[in-house]
Amino acid sequence: MMDQTLEVLLRQYRDKRSQLADAVSSASAKDYAEYRAICGEIRGLLTAESYLLDLAKNLENSDE
Repeated sequence: MMDQTLEVLLRQYRDKRSQLADAVSSASAKDYAEYRAICGEIRGLLTAESYLLDLAKNLENSDE
C-alpha cells in the first residue's frame, strides 16, 4: 500500500496533468510557444509520476 503522502502527490500530479491536457485539447494555448510549454509541463509531470511510483515500489519492497 502506498504512503498517504505519496498518494496525495500522485493525485495532485494527475489532476494538474488532466487540467493541462484539457487546456491543450480545447486549444486554449495562445500560440505555439505556450503549447510547447504546456506539453513540457505535462512531460515533466509524467516523469515525476514515474519517479514517485518507483519510489513507492521501492519503499514497499524495503518493508518486506
